[in-house]
Amino acid sequence: MKKNRNTNRGGTSYRPRSQAKTQFGTLAMLFYKRTRYSRAVQLFREEIRQTRGLLAALQDIGYREGMRKLSPRMVKVIEHFLGEP
Repeated sequence: MKKNRNTNRGGTSYRPRSQAKTQFGTLAMLFYKRTRYSRAVQLFREEIRQTRGLLAALQDIGYREGMRKLSPRMVKVIEHFLGEP
């Protein structure tokens, strides 16, 4: 009998999550599609600073100004505050 690959030892279903980090600039370009890369990054950083509570929430999980890679958790926090790009 084949084992279900998406099941852990306890028998409950499990969906593996990607642990890959997202490039800050890539995410910025998704939010600002019609803008040059450098301007999109600049606008995205401004938006993070200006959105009430977003910067504090990101800093609580390890975000620092100037980071180039964002963890999956940071991306989820950004999507919570700004919506999906």
